Amino acid sequence: MPEIVDPTDSLVSFQHALHNGLIKLSPCVIHPNMKVLLDDAEGTPRITYAFVEGGTVKGVAIYIPAAPIEGKPCFGVGYAVADKYKMRGLGTKLLESSIEEMQYGFRNSFNEFY
Repeated sequence: MPEIVDPTDSLVSFQHALHNGLIKLSPCVIHPNMKVLLDDAEGTPRITYAFVEGGTVKGVAIYIPAAPIEGKPCFGVGYAVADKYKMRGLGTKLLESSIEEMQYGFRNSFNEFY
């Protein structure tokens, strides 16, 4: 599995890229208050979900593919919440919501994943 960098560094980088117009986010389907970015990180496909409010990234969850387990797709995940928004349950909400979005998005490809 590709190594995940410190998710806090990813949050800062994501905020910078968003602020400077280097990335364009798409709204999620089930949770339209959450945004998603599908991109490639140095040869590794990556799915980043984010809660963004007024141009401020409150938190991110970053998924990268890993080796299958028992024949089922597997993803590594790292997440971070901006200091200002910590201790409010945002990380838990971000993970729960992003997993629901992935289940919806992959529904025609596979039923289960790790």
